[in-house]
Formats: sequence, structure tokens, C-alpha cells
Amino acid sequence: MKKTLLLIFAITLYGCSSNEDSNLQNENFINPPSWIQGTWVDEKDNTTSNTSSKRGFIFMKDDWCIALFSKINEINGQKNCQEEKLILANINNIKAYTTEEITNEKYFIEIVLPDEIYFFEFSKISSNEISIKSSYANEGVYTKVF
Repeated sequence: MKKTLLLIFAITLYGCSSNEDSNLQNENFINPPSWIQGTWVDEKDNTTSNTSSKRGFIFMKDDWCIALFSKINEINGQKNCQEEKLILANINNIKAYTTEEITNEKYFIEIVLPDEIYFFEFSKISSNEISIKSSYANEGVYTKVF
């Protein structure tokens, strides 16, 4: 009888030991490598209707944003960050996740939402230049400005 109770206790303890419903706000969906962290701008961007704006990316330790910059590389107030989008989706019970591949020369991320899947592949050209291939953003070469 003691062995049975001990077994039930052990199974219950083991079954409750991991928190599968972890707090999503602490989960990192996005983990850019250190070599890409900073602000990158497409200096040759001619795709915006506003000729005083350029497209670019801001990479942080646990997030990255697509942003629109002024000619002097200041954010024009238009910024679309990815981590927040994923957290909000999961808080609202919309399954969203990422797949990342990180090397010293490449950062690939696929973002999966229920109605959309898109990818970005950033390749290091030099310490001040990256190229991008994407299903979502303009392809091209971006220069590090910060």
C-alpha cells in the first residue's frame, strides 16, 4: 500500500513538475545573433512613395523591427516589431511560432501565424552590410548605421 501511494505521489509530482503553460511574455520567439544587432538601412531605397523615407531593420537581443527612416536615419514613427506580434497572437490563443537558423554569416527566420507564413534570410556581407531575401520585405543590401 505504501509503495502504491508513493508511486501515485511520484507520478503526480513528476506530472506537475514542468510548467507547459509557461508565461508567454517571458518566452523568446526571436533571438537575432550579435553580429546583426543594430540598425540597418537600405541607402538605395526608392520603393516608398515618400521620397524622404528609407526602409530598414532594427535588431535587438530578443526582437527585430521593420522600420521607416528619414533621410537622416531617424525613425519616422513607423515601426513593426515581430516579438510583440507573436506574443499578442499567443495571448489571444492564436498559435504562432518561429523557426530560426543562426550561423556566423546567416540569420534565417520563418514566422508562422495561422493565416500567414513568411521568412527572412539575412546574410552578412561585411560588418557594415547585410543582404536580405524575403517573402515579405524588399530584397537588397542594407548598411549598418547604428
